[in-house]
Amino acid sequence: VDRSTPVEITVTRPAAAIERGDEVVVTTEAENLVDRESQESLTLEINGEAVETKNVVLDRFETKSVRFEHSFEQSGEYEITVNGVETTDSSPVLVSDSSTNNQSTDSLDVELYSGILTGLAGATGIAYALKRRLE
Repeated sequence: VDRSTPVEITVTRPAAAIERGDEVVVTTEAENLVDRESQESLTLEINGEAVETKNVVLDRFETKSVRFEHSFEQSGEYEITVNGVETTDSSPVLVSDSSTNNQSTDSLDVELYSGILTGLAGATGIAYALKRRLE
């Protein structure tokens, strides 16, 4: 097995934005460009730091997909590369704090329900006033 074979690496970009704790999937295509078997190590890097390595054996001229999964525990922007190769869209992945998103949704729900209850109370008051007037 030759470990110095030219290999082309293509990295498919994961979702542009996720919530903290969610998992992203990074798919890499490794293509052996020569007429002999090759063994390659593919390393997933987050902001330049190696987080996972997978070894793959490629037959001559073979292409294999290699899948990495990673979750982020902190919000922020992250550059994702495999063996230094940027994703197809080289912009960073944005990780947001899920509790912030839930708080804004919760306050929206409270405002919506308050509006509905106020409307119902007003309609009930009008109906009662009309009923008394008709009696």
